[in-house]
Amino acid sequence: MSLQEMLSAKKRETQNELQDMGPEIQEALAAMETFGEKLKQSGMEKRVTAVGAEAPDFALPTAGGQTFFLSQALENGPAALVFFRGKW
Repeated sequence: MSLQEMLSAKKRETQNELQDMGPEIQEALAAMETFGEKLKQSGMEKRVTAVGAEAPDFALPTAGGQTFFLSQALENGPAALVFFRGKW
């Protein structure tokens, strides 16, 4: 079984499980599906920075109250940007 076939099977299995979770879940899933389609239609994915692309310089506050500058971090070598979406 190919990876795509395994992913498709898992998606079908998950969709079947979600159908048993009630109308609130179905409404939320429909809203997410609609929003996903709108994002695709907007062409946004063509405007995002590609993996491996050079990021523009930026500054962000740190948890310790200082300011992090990407340009300063790059003085020590390559940097990897990781985005943590937070706890839901």
